[in-house]
Amino acid sequence: MREFEQRRHPARLLGKRLITVVLFIALLLAVKGAWGVYDKKQETDRLRTEAEAKMSELSERSEALSETVAKLKTEEGIEAELRRQFEVGKEGEGVIIVMDGEPIVAETPTSTVWWKKLKSSE
Repeated sequence: MREFEQRRHPARLLGKRLITVVLFIALLLAVKGAWGVYDKKQETDRLRTEAEAKMSELSERSEALSETVAKLKTEEGIEAELRRQFEVGKEGEGVIIVMDGEPIVAETPTSTVWWKKLKSSE
């Protein structure tokens, strides 16, 4: 019986409840810390994806610029770029304008001069 009374002693019950509360608070802090690590991992994954996409875009641009530089090192490349930017041509070259659709035919006026009408009626 004495053993039963010792287990139900108020000081002992208070100590058990205090330990339970302290352990619960420690558990909450651990969960909060784990959640913070999870959030940081998600943010890191998002930033990594963005950085990889930007890196891919920049490497494609670098390749395109390298090709352009290689073309500009040749005479034909320089000539083509000058023609494209400044719309110039060599001496003796002409311009051909290609239009889509049906050709437009200009109509000639059908009215005649009044004195030709007089002449034809005679």
